[in-house]
Amino acid sequence: MSLFRERRVEGVCPVCRREELRSYRRPKQTSQPSHFSITKASYGATRALACCCHCGIVFVHPFPPSEAVKPLYERMEDPEYLKEERERRAMAERGLAFIGKYQQKGCLLDVGCFTGFLLDEAQKRGWKVMGIEPSRWAGRIAEETFHLNVVGGTLEEASLPEASFEVVTLVDALEHLQNPRETLLETRRILKEEGVLYLTTPDVESLVARLLRNRWWGFRPEHLIYFSRRSLSHLLTNVGFSILAQRSFQRTFTIESVLRRLKEVSPFFSRVLRPVGALPGVGPLRISVNFFDQIELIARKGEP
Repeated sequence: MSLFRERRVEGVCPVCRREELRSYRRPKQTSQPSHFSITKASYGATRALACCCHCGIVFVHPFPPSEAVKPLYERMEDPEYLKEERERRAMAERGLAFIGKYQQKGCLLDVGCFTGFLLDEAQKRGWKVMGIEPSRWAGRIAEETFHLNVVGGTLEEASLPEASFEVVTLVDALEHLQNPRETLLETRRILKEEGVLYLTTPDVESLVARLLRNRWWGFRPEHLIYFSRRSLSHLLTNVGFSILAQRSFQRTFTIESVLRRLKEVSPFFSRVLRPVGALPGVGPLRISVNFFDQIELIARKGEP
């Protein structure tokens, strides 16, 4: 459902290349951001969005050129992310358990691995792991702290051997990509027969996204493309994947981080609950919640 009255717009869909587009959301941010951050709560800060009438993809319109976006990822640093290590590892553990229902061992590639928490957890469970990460800062931490094999840049730039992985993961990555279709085709190429793809991405048609509108966490300056369950299923099928299982992603936070994010969504409730977070020992407490606004799925490599 569009967030304002629909109108036709000119342009080309970055996924299916069709020209039938409609407006989806007015801009809250009109200029190119100067930096990206995972933990900064810039909710709602996107430029104008359009929706493809053919494949249903929602995307930033006009679509920014690669040369404007790539440097932002290469120089991205986010020290606050390191403070969320316990929560990030808890989410990685759940994701690996989900993967384990369909693949139990072999080589695992994490595309957009950032500081390597998921890779480190996978390695502990016996996986042979490798990561790809454009952020030089994050890649260095993954290599030096956890002694992981991390390649800089993008999946396409890595030129990995065909049929070399049992599992490829794209955790909160698809929405950042300039060309998700090409990335998924490359993912399929490097997966072994019967290999699986694990991915998570915000669900732009979820009830929470529609209710929160401009305050939804998924609308962020670094997100270029937004999927619904329908449009993501359409894309995966089109590039040769069959979905094995799909569910809503469960997030883990500390009380402290919840209150920090709540400040962007609802300043009133943030002020009301602030005394609770100030109580001794409460801030670091972890909670797991599911807002049913993020897709988590496993897909198997199939016929193109």
